Parts: sequence; C-alpha cells; structure tokens
Amino acid sequence: MIDTVADFVINQYPIILIGYVIGGIVYALTRWFIRLYKVRQVILNIDFEETLKNDPRRIGSERLPPTPLEELILLKKKEIARKYFDGYSYPPQVSENKGMLFSWAVAWPFLIIWNMIADIATESWKWVYNRISQTIQNLSNKIMP
Repeated sequence: MIDTVADFVINQYPIILIGYVIGGIVYALTRWFIRLYKVRQVILNIDFEETLKNDPRRIGSERLPPTPLEELILLKKKEIARKYFDGYSYPPQVSENKGMLFSWAVAWPFLIIWNMIADIATESWKWVYNRISQTIQNLSNKIMP
C-alpha cells in the first residue's frame, strides 16, 4: 500500500503542484478583491463634512491655510486603505503588498480553514451581542443614579 501511495504521489506530483499553485492564485485574488470591496464600502460611508470639521489645520490657535477638500478626501482614503493594505498608496498598489499576496498564495489551505472558523466565531459573537446588549444597557441605566 505504501508503495502504491508513494508511486501515486510521485507520478501525480506535477498535477498536485499545479493545482496547489492555481488554488493559491485564486485564493490570493479573491482575498485581494474582498479587501478592496471592504475599503470601498468604508470610503462610501465616510462623512466628509465631519472630516473637514476635524481637520487639524482648522483646529487650534495656529491657523494654517485650509487644505483643499480633494486633498483631505485623498488623505482620508489613504488612512482607511492603510488599515487593510501595506503601503501608503491609494488605490492600494500590488507592488506594495507582495508579501501579503505571497503569504495568501502559499498558505491558502490553512487560511481557508482559519477564516471559516474566525467568520463563524465573529458572526456568533455579533448575534449573541445583538441579543443581550440592550438588556445589559437597560440594567446599567437602571442601576446608575
């Protein structure tokens, strides 16, 4: 039996390797687009009026010339993208994220399992929290004078 399995692995090694590489590429591209989509959703929900109010150039005794709105918006987009991607560019540059893409492509079987467990745990916690948060807040409001 061992000789048969060993022969199978040796004979099928190129096919297994090609499948692994293709799976890694598909997984890395999928993760990349999911992250791009998350950043896009966050950016679409930005209140740019609030960003203008909190501009450090407009706060305090020292008044600097106001930053153009487009520059502020770009800075905010870069700040958000920085939370999800390496580098300081907007839109995120593949060349600045080679390490992340490589790790996704190499460790994809483990990452799929890890992400499934993490997603289930996260969604379970959100469900529990949504069910009990109002009750806990009501208790807190009643107890405090």
